[in-house]
Amino acid sequence: MPSFSSLNEDRHCDVLIIGGGITGVSLCYYLKDEKKDIILLERKTLGGITTKKSTAKLTYLQQDVALKIKQTMGFPWAKRYVEEQVNAMNEVVRVIKKEQIDCHLEKNVSYLYIKDKKNEKKLRELYQLYEKFNLNPTYEDAKGISSYLSFKVKNTYVFHPLLYVTGLLSKIEDKKNISIYDHTGMVRYKKENGGYQVFLENGHSVFCQHLVFANHYLPFVTPYFLPFKNYLETSSVIAFPAENLKFNAINLDKDVESIRFSEDYQLFLSQSRRLSNASMLKSPKFSKPGKDNPTFSWHNYDLITANSLPLIGRIQKSENLYIATGFNTWGMTNSNIAARLLSSLIMGKECPLSKTFLARYPFSFIQLFHSLIDNFSQTIHLIASYFPRKSVAYQVWRNGKRYGVYLDKEGKKHTVSLTCPHMKCGLRFNSSSLRWECPCHGSEFDVDGNLLRGPSTKCVGKENK
Repeated sequence: MPSFSSLNEDRHCDVLIIGGGITGVSLCYYLKDEKKDIILLERKTLGGITTKKSTAKLTYLQQDVALKIKQTMGFPWAKRYVEEQVNAMNEVVRVIKKEQIDCHLEKNVSYLYIKDKKNEKKLRELYQLYEKFNLNPTYEDAKGISSYLSFKVKNTYVFHPLLYVTGLLSKIEDKKNISIYDHTGMVRYKKENGGYQVFLENGHSVFCQHLVFANHYLPFVTPYFLPFKNYLETSSVIAFPAENLKFNAINLDKDVESIRFSEDYQLFLSQSRRLSNASMLKSPKFSKPGKDNPTFSWHNYDLITANSLPLIGRIQKSENLYIATGFNTWGMTNSNIAARLLSSLIMGKECPLSKTFLARYPFSFIQLFHSLIDNFSQTIHLIASYFPRKSVAYQVWRNGKRYGVYLDKEGKKHTVSLTCPHMKCGLRFNSSSLRWECPCHGSEFDVDGNLLRGPSTKCVGKENK
């Protein structure tokens, strides 16, 4: 990925974007010709946290999302959502062709399948729903997948998300109204003089009129109370050499599987679990034939919303504070929707997307029920996180405080506080990645307590000697 300098001075701008993933860079792209000074800040490297770990499908056949939206919000919402996913997919393809971005774009067939007969009713309900959307699904088995029943839709795509982001950057980095900085982390923000003052890790600050949080998880608790309305899901992904069969697929069973091909590799996603399930922090185990010794493996986080609709727009009508998150594992299309919608809101233009995507949705009893269940589960795991479990790292108490100790191969001890700075959840050690992880909201820290990913904006405290 292209590298940029850190921001080492105080600045003013019209629009400040926090987060240099596919959403933040896409927003810069759609604002590049507007008469506004724009600053984009990324804590690490651009595209280097969530975007690079996606399976990168450009498809509107998104597991059972449409059915969930229909059940929580009604048929019109589900129909509009799927229509906009189709539009976003086609818009990304249009931008790729217009800007001549070499990002391995490939037309695919998308399959939805089941292995368990108990899920046949749900699959057929989804088939009928896509028929009503006039998207012409057809029952057909995918080559190489052992399934009980499946259907497909045509004219979907896969691509390489980092090459796409790099292509967008090449079109905006020479624009005089856009400044991009990486390795520049935000600590906090406050409303001030009709705008927002954002304070950085290095002691500098940026004042802006419009503040956009385009990062995966909002770094603040209020005003939106995100941690109490949604939950994080984590999945393991492997890649191994395979023939490119020119399709992508996902199932509806309890044990989620997601498949796509990239050049000479197959990407296989599995073990999707709620993050607060501490068992997901153990090393992933794959037992399927041909997948025992993958060439690559990684894991990713996805923010799941109670009504299955992403959170995009102004947090409050009277303020210029915007969010783009909660993509429910389908970030490649929803990031484009977020970029187009937020660019319209910032410029004060009418946008049809605002009828479907909001930061705050109408009240729903079903959504409230799901939120209560999620909060109960998070409370249970918040308490459980304070009890140690078997690990290569261990817990000690010093002066009434809990610390985690990791002994490296050289025999050196690394001691850090076991309290996450975000919302005081207890940290657990991931012996696979050698990181301290928050099982509540996904913050990650290295063995010395340095922050690797948010929503925390601070490092973990070390032992005072």
